[in-house]
Amino acid sequence: MHPRPSLWSSALRLIGSAEDAITVARVRRKIARGDLEPAEMVPHRGHGTREWLRLQVRVLERSGVTPGMVDDPWWRNVITATRRFVSTEIPGAIVRATIDGQTHEVTTGVEGYARFEVANTEPERTGWRTAELELVGPLGEGQDRCTATGEILVPDPHAQIGIISDVDDTIMHTGLTETAGMLRTTFLHNATTRVPYPGVAAFYRALCAGGDVSRPIFFVSGSPWNLYDLIVRFIDRHDIPAGPLFLKDWGIDEHKFIKEDTHAYKLDRITRLLETYPELDVVLIGDSGQKDPEIYTDVITRFPDRIAAVYIRDVTADPSRDEAVRTLLRTLEDHDVPSAFGPSTLSAATDAASRGLIDADRLDGIRRACEADTAR
Repeated sequence: MHPRPSLWSSALRLIGSAEDAITVARVRRKIARGDLEPAEMVPHRGHGTREWLRLQVRVLERSGVTPGMVDDPWWRNVITATRRFVSTEIPGAIVRATIDGQTHEVTTGVEGYARFEVANTEPERTGWRTAELELVGPLGEGQDRCTATGEILVPDPHAQIGIISDVDDTIMHTGLTETAGMLRTTFLHNATTRVPYPGVAAFYRALCAGGDVSRPIFFVSGSPWNLYDLIVRFIDRHDIPAGPLFLKDWGIDEHKFIKEDTHAYKLDRITRLLETYPELDVVLIGDSGQKDPEIYTDVITRFPDRIAAVYIRDVTADPSRDEAVRTLLRTLEDHDVPSAFGPSTLSAATDAASRGLIDADRLDGIRRACEADTAR
């Protein structure tokens, strides 16, 4: 049992402050000694509106993380996975971003994040926008330049429907319901060897193409930002529509011990998205392994008229959990929110086609994709 909340929060705040001070001091010593490793920038896919554009960039010492190949030995995957979690962030770095011809500079915080929020000077433009990034300093020993390109999605205001999807055990096999399985997947596999659920890519493409204009998709996951590169490579490799990712911070402060509470975190991010894009109703897609059904039920309570459908993948073998999920989904009927619950992507796609959320002509293609992916 934790101490009283006020004492626990104070303790976490003190520990977090000490950890931050150690990080800053360590990086300053490296810079002073001239042994800072070459830096790298990791831009996270951002999002925007007619009024503003947001982009997050993390500056780290070069980690040596590689995309991975199908035939990589297990030990190489372990090394790569470990490097993701022991990376050294660079606080106090200056990042310059050029967006739509305008230049902006932001200094990274203690965890190495530079967060840009700038005015959208071309409000009529929708779709993906690019940001040319340059690290002004500090650069690592012997490093002449460090650049990267960021992406920012501005949804078309005529889209009407958006998609908000979980990642782990929703689009990719992760095994979060079993600790051993999760660790095995995290450390013994890479973005190339991780396996998508059958038909996911075809179904998501159909959802995003289901209107007169392209629909935006957002990924809200309980995974840490350390896995960002792996998730993006997985999405791109399997031709799943690209979208901004919202991942969790790991660390220690008054709000979290190692990691944030997943329920509160996901509910907060989904709420922000619905408030940011009031013209969008959304399709919520998740799985039964964690708390997605409970989180989505809370979302519907807050936004009863904004949810077009809820689709939950059954990834558990526990009959009591299955019944609990079914009970939760039955409560959605009070809000006239349709739902589907099952292990197959096809069950969700069939429901979506029956409601006009996807073109019915695409259903056969999704069925064939499910069969082809299963046969691999």
